[in-house]
Amino acid sequence: MNKIFSIYAIIGAIIALYTVIYNNNSKTLTKSLYAINTYMYIILGILITSLCVLLLDLIQFDAFSDGNTKYYILSFIIALSIIITFAVSSENNVIFRNILFIAFTALLGVLTVPIYQSSVNNNIFHKSIITLIVIVMGLMGFAYYYPNSGINNWYGILITSLCVLIVFQLSDLLFGYNNNNQYMRQKIYATAGLIIFSGFLVYDTSKIYENADIAINCINRGGSVNTCTDYPAGSLGVYLDIMNLFSNLVNIHS
Repeated sequence: MNKIFSIYAIIGAIIALYTVIYNNNSKTLTKSLYAINTYMYIILGILITSLCVLLLDLIQFDAFSDGNTKYYILSFIIALSIIITFAVSSENNVIFRNILFIAFTALLGVLTVPIYQSSVNNNIFHKSIITLIVIVMGLMGFAYYYPNSGINNWYGILITSLCVLIVFQLSDLLFGYNNNNQYMRQKIYATAGLIIFSGFLVYDTSKIYENADIAINCINRGGSVNTCTDYPAGSLGVYLDIMNLFSNLVNIHS
């Protein structure tokens, strides 16, 4: 019953957010309005992902069944294809890019089911969510109040650190180092991931305000609100940061 109520509540919230964003497009664009709309898109992405997770959990989709592995592989391939399509599609094709945004966040729901079910099974879901909210609010606040703290110089360090982490994780997966230390290594990887994506969250949040200035200048040069404000692209970075933070927090707490 609680899951069904949550599903209806999420659907209502998604409709309400899209309605507010649509109405905001008729207003004069300001830096604050651009940031608010982008944050609403981030929340939309999280809600769409959460909706898919709850729907799959409602039909008792077993994330840990070997027979369901093919669904994760297929979802990953399609999600990757959507990101590539998103990157090469025209920013002027607003409706198409919104459809891609919805499809991508929905597919991430499929990939998030194992993380969600693991957190519920280990009784750490609420603990992970509360920790996530505290971290996200704190880091977003830092990016807002200290925009000139050299955040733009972080990207090279962050992307290099992420690549190194991925190499270590792939090596561990492919070559299967000492299984006796696997639990500890996973904790280390999760902690490193938490630090890296915390940095990405600060960086991507600061980019929202930079994109706001770009959008306003675009409109001042005669562009329309729809073509100058690419909210799906502007929100994806922060959305992915939050999803990765949640995943790493679950691994740390489990």
